[in-house]
Formats: sequence, structure tokens, C-alpha cells
Amino acid sequence: MPAERFDMQAFQEALGDLINADSLEKIEKIAAILANHPILLGEEADALFDMLISTAKSQGDENSKKRLEGRRDILRGKLKEPVQWKDRFLRRVGKLILAMILLPLLPVLLLSLLIQKILSRFSSVPLKFYADIEQAQATQERYLHGGGIQALDEAIAAWERILQHNDFADADEKIRLGVLNDSAGTYLRRYWARGDIEDLDRALSCWKQLAESLSEDSEYLPSILAGLGAGLMNRYARGGALADLEAAIEAHRKAVSLTSENSPALPAFLNNLGAGFMKRYIRSGAFVDLEAAIEAYRKTISLTPKKFPDLPSILTGLGVGLSERYTRSGALPDLEEGIETFQKAVSLTSQNSPDLPGFFNNLGNSLRNRYARSGALADLEAAIEEYRKAVSLTPQNSPNLRGFLNNLGNGLNDRYARTGALEDLEVDIAASRKAVSLTPENSPDLPGFLNNLGTGLMYRYARTGASADLEEGRDSFQKAAKKGLEIAVEEGLRSSRNWLRWAVERTSWQEAEQAYQYVYEAGERLFKIQLLREAKESFLKETQGLAALGGYALVKAGEGLGVRGEGKLQAAVVALERGQARLMSEALAADRADFKKLENTEHADLVRDYQQSIAEHHDLIRKMGESDLKDEKRNQLYEDLKQTRVRMDEIIQSIRQIEGYESFLSAPDFSEIESAAQKHPLVYIMATDAGGLALIVREKEISPVWLPELTDKALNETLFGRR
Repeated sequence: MPAERFDMQAFQEALGDLINADSLEKIEKIAAILANHPILLGEEADALFDMLISTAKSQGDENSKKRLEGRRDILRGKLKEPVQWKDRFLRRVGKLILAMILLPLLPVLLLSLLIQKILSRFSSVPLKFYADIEQAQATQERYLHGGGIQALDEAIAAWERILQHNDFADADEKIRLGVLNDSAGTYLRRYWARGDIEDLDRALSCWKQLAESLSEDSEYLPSILAGLGAGLMNRYARGGALADLEAAIEAHRKAVSLTSENSPALPAFLNNLGAGFMKRYIRSGAFVDLEAAIEAYRKTISLTPKKFPDLPSILTGLGVGLSERYTRSGALPDLEEGIETFQKAVSLTSQNSPDLPGFFNNLGNSLRNRYARSGALADLEAAIEEYRKAVSLTPQNSPNLRGFLNNLGNGLNDRYARTGALEDLEVDIAASRKAVSLTPENSPDLPGFLNNLGTGLMYRYARTGASADLEEGRDSFQKAAKKGLEIAVEEGLRSSRNWLRWAVERTSWQEAEQAYQYVYEAGERLFKIQLLREAKESFLKETQGLAALGGYALVKAGEGLGVRGEGKLQAAVVALERGQARLMSEALAADRADFKKLENTEHADLVRDYQQSIAEHHDLIRKMGESDLKDEKRNQLYEDLKQTRVRMDEIIQSIRQIEGYESFLSAPDFSEIESAAQKHPLVYIMATDAGGLALIVREKEISPVWLPELTDKALNETLFGRR
């Protein structure tokens, strides 16, 4: 049975009489007051005094705590010599209450109204829960004001005393709902502070219990679902389980569907849903999720007041979605709207906001994208200015600084390429060097930063011929290519491509051969881990073009080497065949990597395992890219990533044991090409910036035919009439 409700009005009157008594010179005066107000001696009143004492303790007010304990002891009749408390008790009891609520100057005449205001929210709560509720809320508030994690420990201890109380199950529904929801929020805060997965699981348990117990017409259900979704998103961020992300999206979707259009909570629910869709897009590349995220963000903004503090962050979410869609589709309206959205986010953000540097950086990226599209120098100038502001406002110890420096370097590099101003190139190299120096060894950002540094040094070497720039630039590209294979494959491909082209430009054929090996390995690795066709086409086409350049370099590197040179010729033919085969296999419906043929067989588990290993690969890369990650944690993720690749290769080998799948994700080798050449000669023709080459493959020999006039430029002019 629910506990009998406490008569708050009677208690208020009793406490007022006690406070307003002129003197306690005689113990009989106290006795008279108690006789008139026996409620002061009740068990529930005693519990409320405990609550007041806990509040004073949580606020660090030791004097008030002691005074309240003295009052409680008088009322309990347990103080052996109550007379020693009499004068200071009467004089200061009013001040104690006022100090406790941080309003020391409020007139004593308003005390009764204060008491009513403070305690009315507990009017339906059994007094046995008062002290713990107040302590939980007060200590959590203390934590929010810098009280340390111990405050959260105290809050959770208080919540758990209520949750484990024998009478909690029979408490009023609103009380149970409030305690479960608030305790879940406290568990989540402690998870954020300490990272203990058990706290996150407890929070989710509370929210799930609430969601399952409430009917769909409950006014509280949408908020509970929003809390559940937030907890699931946190667990997804921790463990990467797709099921958690799916469940989070479903919880947010349901919260939105159960909320009326005019509810002030709807914008927050829509924003959470948009974030969920965006995370799933990042994981899967599914365009439908990107579209859904943009739609959710747009609706959130339309319903959000212009002065709402979090509006700039919501605008940023929309801007990021539009920028990504522009990258995918090339639709200029997305780029333009993205710029306008980022500009609005900046304009609504105060100058001392810690978010402002990131907003400047986002705007700079979009302006630079428009420069790449239109060539308007004004856009590039504006982008550089936004990057400068981002760097200048970012503390030197911020993990975001390295990314802002890198982007500033990119903008200055672009302007140097346009204007030839050496000063821009010098600042670009300095910014890139600093970005590299600030980046952890196993960060997925490092290959890209090294690539940008290498590009700046490449340009300066072309300008000055300084051997130091040649050496450092070559080393930067090589490190980027090597590290990229491990933790950022697309950046590895990009850096090895730049290195290859630079080596060919300098006719350094041995170096070009080495660079091409990284190009090939990066292309093969990308082919394995990218499932989405739209995401693969660009890099596959690029690797095909690089195959011609790599083949040309291999033949050049083998000139004058005799038998060893023949091996280079074979390698060049294989490079060209593999480059062509990779793109063609993507274009054919009967791709040998088509999973659908296996999904309906007894080997469906291999398909599931392969897809799971790819998902784990992407998720580990994502986690390693978190800017504030501890080095120890990042290194552990790096080891996990290597094990994931081993499992992926083992699964591929298992699939190749299945009849009809012997060539699953494998590239052609020279024996296959040689076999085909027995029927009739094969001719491979390539055009590069350095010149052209034809390789004629017969049964037992490969003959190179140099075509120095067949350059890329000449071929484009002949075929398309463009210079």
C-alpha cells in the first residue's frame, strides 16, 4: 500500500511557529510548541529534517549542518542538555533555512512562503524518500558546478537507496517515473565521466523499464524514449554494435511520432533522430540515411526559436549533411545552402563560445569547395580567413588544433598554386609541419596531414630545387602511404598517387616503382573494405589511370636490367590488367564478389561474417579518429584493427574454397594473361604525362614499343579537342 501522505500545510504552520517563537529560555516553551504541533515529532518530519541536513552537507555548509542536527535532536528529545542549544537555535533557525537555499537576505516574514515553494514539489512523495531525492539532486547539481565525480557517486548512492527500498514499487507512478528517469540520467553522467560500461547499462535498464511500462498515450513516453535513444547512441559509440544504433534510431523515431507538432520538445527529438541517421550513413554510406538526416535537421531548424542556445549546433548538423551530399552528388544548391547554413551558425554564436572555432572551420571548408568548383578567388580568400580565425581561437593544447592547421595549410597551398606567392607556401609548410607534430602516431588523420606536408614540400622543391625539400617531401609521402595502408586507406591511396606522379615527373623510375606498389596495395585493400558501389567508383577509376603510370614506370625501371628487366615487363602487364579488371568487375552484374549468390546457400554465415568484419573495420577507424582519445586506447584499437584485417583475409580464403568462388576478390596474375596470349597476341597501350607505351604480349615474350608522342595531353586533344 502507498504510504500515508504527509500534511505539508500543518508542518509549514508548525515550523513557522517554532521559528517565530520569541525565546526558548525555558524548555517548557519548546514543550508547549511541540504539544501544539505533534506532527513535529512524527517519523516523516524526522525524515524531512534528515533531508535538510543532507542538503546542507552536500553544499559544504558544515555550520548549517550542525545547527540542523541540533534542532533535530531537540525535536527527538535525544539531546541530554537541550538548554545549551536554546538561544542560538531560536535566533538562527530562520537564517539556517535561508542560507540553505542561498537567499540570506530574504525577510523572515516570507519564510512560510519559501518553505511552501521549496517543499511543495515533494507534497506527493512519501517522506521516507525525501532525503535521498534531495541529496541525489543536490549532489548532481554540485557535480555540474565542479564538485568532482565523488558528487555523482553520492547521487547514485541516494538513487539506489530509493530504487532498492521495499516501498518503491508501490510508490505513485509519477514518483517512480521521476526516480527512474533521473537516476538513469545520473548513471549516464557518471558513464561520461568515468567510462564504466556498467553505468551505461544501468541507465539503459532504467529507461527500458520505463518505456516498456508506459502506454503509448502517456505524456512522458516521448521523453523516456529520447533518453533511451541517447543511451543507446552512447553504447554504439563505445562498442560499435549496429543493433544499438538501429535501436537508438527506432527510439528517436518513435519519440518524434508520439510528439505533437506544437510541442516544445519536438525540435530536440528531431535533432536526435537526424544525428542517428547521420551516424548510420557514416557507417554504411546508404544515401537514404543521408537524405533522412538532412530532412530531420531541416525540420528541427524550422521549429527552433532563433534565440535558442543550441541552434548553431543544429545548423552545423544540417550544414555537414548538405556538404556530404554535395560531395556525393555534386549538386551546387547543396553547396550553396551549406555555406549559408554555416554562415548563420557563425553569426548566432558568441565570440567566447568554445564551438566557434569549429564553426569557422566548417565554413572555410565549404567556401574552399566552392572555390574548387568555380575558381572564384574571393571564395578561397574567404576560406583562408575562416581557417585563420579557427586557428587563432583554438588553445594550443586542444586536439582540434591540428585539423584546423591542416586545413589552413590546404587553403594556402591552393592560393600558392593560383598566385605563386612564396609566402603562402612557406606558411602552408609551417602549418602542415605543426599539424603533423601534434598528431598521434596511430591517428587516422596522420596520413592525410603527411600527404599535405609532402605536397607543400613538392611545390617548394619545384620552385627552389632545395635537396632538403626533396628528401623531406619524399619521406612524407612514403610515411603517409605506409601508414595509410594501416589506418586510412583512402589517404594512403591519395598520398601514394601524389608520390608516384612526382617521381615520374622527376624521371626517378625506381622511386616511382616503389610508389606504385603502395598505390596497388591501397587499391586492393579499398576493394575489399568498400561495399558501396557509389563510393567505390571514384577510387577504382583513379587506380585504373594510375595503373598506366605505374606500368610505364615499371618498364622504365627495368630498362637495361636483362632478365630482371623481363620481370619488370611482366609486372607492368599485370598492373595494366589488374587496373582494367577491377573496374570491369564492378560494372558487371555478375561480379564474382556478388554476395547475393551466397546469401541463400549454406554459406550465408560467411557472407554475414565478411560484412561484420568490414563493419568492425570502419568502426575501429572511426574510434581511432576521435580527437580526445588517449594514446593507450588508440594503440589498443590499432591492434584490434590489425586482428580484424586478419579475420577478413581468413574469411576471403574460406569463400574461395567454395566451388565457383575460387577467384573471389582476387586479381589476375601473369599466368592467366600468358595463357590467354597463347591463342593470339595481347596488346596493352598506355598514355601518360611522360609519354606513351605499347606492350605486346605473345606466348613467350613481351615486346615494349615506345610511343613518346602519346601523352595524356595529346590523347585528350585528339579525342576531345581540349588542351
